[in-house]
Amino acid sequence: MKKAFLIAFFLFKFLLCDTSFAGTVYEQVNVGFDNSGYAPFHILPDESGDKVIKGIVVDLLNGFQGQYPHYKIAFNKVVPNKRLTIEMDKGVADIVYDSPLFVGEKVNNFIWSESFAETRDCVVMLKDSQFLFKKPEDLFGKKVGKIRGYAYGEYDKYFQEGKIIGWNTDKAIQLITMLKMKRVDCFLGNIHTTPYQIKLSKYKLEEFYFSDKPLYTFELKFQINKSRVKLREDLDRFIIEAKATGLLKKIEEKYK
Repeated sequence: MKKAFLIAFFLFKFLLCDTSFAGTVYEQVNVGFDNSGYAPFHILPDESGDKVIKGIVVDLLNGFQGQYPHYKIAFNKVVPNKRLTIEMDKGVADIVYDSPLFVGEKVNNFIWSESFAETRDCVVMLKDSQFLFKKPEDLFGKKVGKIRGYAYGEYDKYFQEGKIIGWNTDKAIQLITMLKMKRVDCFLGNIHTTPYQIKLSKYKLEEFYFSDKPLYTFELKFQINKSRVKLREDLDRFIIEAKATGLLKKIEEKYK
């Protein structure tokens, strides 16, 4: 009886220590993604044919976990953009990636990492029906495709006022089809994401024209809950190192 008691006691102590150890070693980081995809930064399974999300951001965070193994990166299920905002507000998601340019009045509610990419949005047209774009007024009265739930900086007010006629879709690849069918005059695309999406479609990149004048240029950063200050510090250190060693460039090349 005494022997059985001792065995049970030591088993309990072992399990208690193991749980405490696990809690000390691993710090879970919940990463949120929106369900519209933003290839090649995050590519949804139905776009890639894989069973999991992949892309530049996924590889970058996996690399971060490799160098900082006390963090356990958990890629949450994708949710609509508005839901993702709520999850960040409530702390359900610890980090997402975005640009401070698009977060609006909540920009100071979060802490932001070092930039890991610079990109720009532009007006995407068909080569055989392109028009000159130099200023917002050049879009007035036109049917312009855009992603539902996305922010487009100063152009949002023109959509709200009806000066630019907005046609919403859930995914970028739908914008490409709408433009090819001439249901819209153009759409608001991105120099990184749109070419990738066109390659996934049945269309050819040379059929499309990207405006020389950007809508805006912006940096992509990790948007982090304020309670995760140490996470931000470690992530910044990793991003700076990834730039210096060429790791970030290598990841980017993988998705071209």
